[in-house]
Amino acid sequence: MKNVLKGVLLLALTAASTAIPSFAEESVAHTRTVSVSEASNYTAEVAAIQSVGTYATTDSASELPLTVNGILLGQSKSAVVKYKGAPSAVSKDSWLGTVEYKFRDGAVGFYEGTVEYISIPATKRFMSVNGRQVGISKAGLNGYFGKPDYVAEDGYVYERASDVIKAFTHPKTGAVIGVDYFSKSAI
Repeated sequence: MKNVLKGVLLLALTAASTAIPSFAEESVAHTRTVSVSEASNYTAEVAAIQSVGTYATTDSASELPLTVNGILLGQSKSAVVKYKGAPSAVSKDSWLGTVEYKFRDGAVGFYEGTVEYISIPATKRFMSVNGRQVGISKAGLNGYFGKPDYVAEDGYVYERASDVIKAFTHPKTGAVIGVDYFSKSAI
């Protein structure tokens, strides 16, 4: 059964949280459906993002948009800087048309002013996914996302709705060397 949640209900869910991202007023490109019965299980960070307005979707938790280190795919560059502060470095790829901002907890890539990908090296050891700390290791990622949907030569892939979490692995040891989060449309 599909339900439509209004921003008022979602704002009520977030009222107890003190760590709501400051970009909640920004509109984002992702939309999903959330059942009312599941709404109480969602983290405050996801609920805050959903509070942008009506949020219609399916009943599966894997259909929810993910925040990785507090950032959503499709989010504006200005909202990312407002939330994370100034980047420590900026690099441009004129061939792909992307701009990458480096932050303390990883990198955020932008295409035409919106988040195209989020990249976290394994040296960071942990990343935040929807407000929960997840280890950047096979055990940590499998513990949060479950069994990978695909295994590739260079790592493994977890699919979530229209998005992908790709864990890149060392060719000899198989250890996770980094994690990227991006839209399937970018493949």
